Amino acid sequence: MAGITTSPPTNATFESAQLDLYDALVLPGGVQNSDTIRLIPGAQNLIKSHDATGKPLAVICHGGWLLVPRAWPKTSG
Repeated sequence: MAGITTSPPTNATFESAQLDLYDALVLPGGVQNSDTIRLIPGAQNLIKSHDATGKPLAVICHGGWLLVPRAWPKTSG
């Protein structure tokens, strides 16, 4: 892709991920993935912080469960 000059680290934890390095956030699908990740406070904080940036948030299958605990993203209508 044009304009890409660097790749963000792929071994970052939820707590250490630097959102300014990422253009989007993808929430994985799968019952076990979502159920495990939604219980990690750092994951919920990362999702909330990412949502506040206005950058794209992609959700695969059961990944939507990660949005339920705090009702993100907020929508109108």
